[in-house]
Amino acid sequence: MERVGVRGHLPRLRLAEAPPHPARESAPTSPRTRGEVKSPARCESIAALAIAFILMLVSASAHAQSVESFYRGRTVTIVVGFGVGGGYDIHGRVLARHLGKHIPGNPTVVAQNMIGAGSLRAANFLYAAAPKDGTTLGVFARGMAMEPLIGASDARFDSRNFAWLGSATNEVSVCATFAGAKVKTWDDALRIPFTVGGDGNATDPDIFAIMLKNVFGAKLRLVSGYPGGADITLALERGEVDGRCGWTWSSVRLQRPDWIGTGKLNLLVQLAMQKSPELPDVPLIMDFAATDRQRRIVTTILARQPMGRPLVAPPGIPADRKEALRAAFDATMADPDFVAEATARGLEVSPVKGADLDRLVEELYAMPPDIIAQVRAIIAAGAK
Repeated sequence: MERVGVRGHLPRLRLAEAPPHPARESAPTSPRTRGEVKSPARCESIAALAIAFILMLVSASAHAQSVESFYRGRTVTIVVGFGVGGGYDIHGRVLARHLGKHIPGNPTVVAQNMIGAGSLRAANFLYAAAPKDGTTLGVFARGMAMEPLIGASDARFDSRNFAWLGSATNEVSVCATFAGAKVKTWDDALRIPFTVGGDGNATDPDIFAIMLKNVFGAKLRLVSGYPGGADITLALERGEVDGRCGWTWSSVRLQRPDWIGTGKLNLLVQLAMQKSPELPDVPLIMDFAATDRQRRIVTTILARQPMGRPLVAPPGIPADRKEALRAAFDATMADPDFVAEATARGLEVSPVKGADLDRLVEELYAMPPDIIAQVRAIIAAGAK
């Protein structure tokens, strides 16, 4: 935020002392005359008030134009925490092409990949090292908000301090296997061993696979370490793994539309709070939660789904720029050009506002400690 101010202290005003006037010495002073004489302290006060008023007007004018003037001619970078070609990357690049025209000052917006630990590297960078002036934003895994609470990874941030600008989608994920796998249904997954791919501790493919194994008893083994979702999909095609759990349905439609309805993909279960209307015959994982405690554990893990494709700014950016970026995100989500390109690329657009993400994060941090502790133990147990 640009500030307009005066350096140092205001100079004291000094009045020269005139020599006494003989006539004034002998003439009586009337009450009215005494009232018109101003003391040095009063003069200083009037001068200071005048200067403060002028500065207030200048500051108000500068503040009204500060966001626009700050962004004009600048470049805003969206750091994408995954490799090229995956759902997060494609979303980040489409967003970058349209966001700038809705930010005051119309800066250039570019996407830049920062691969590492399922976008944990990008989240840690955004929190601690990125410029906190509103020129660096981030797109990282939707589960990153709860990673400090339930994860076993090196999350060096408090999710409540991020500036959550919004999410482009409220996601539904699936657990799926490729055509040749022996596991073709959820019942098969509870009886027959199979392998699934993952890309980092905090990501859906890892967290959801661990949940299915340790909460529901699925006979899966997690093979993690792939750079991103596109790499897991290639591993699926090459037969390196049998399936992928925590694959957003919008990404399936984006990356492999020819697999849908052709027998190339077996959809075992939906991983969300509610079913997708496009998948009425695929069971919902919540329907298999047998106890209230199990339902609360699964709810805690699945709370990430409304944060489908989050856009985030570092902590501590100026409040006016944060609000301008939130407004720009909302305007982009309603922009016909953005929606048309997103639809053409197979991206879902079902936006969630930044303020709603704030509330969701606060609710996560307010979860009962015993539930958080049990979720931590489930995640720590892994799925090797």
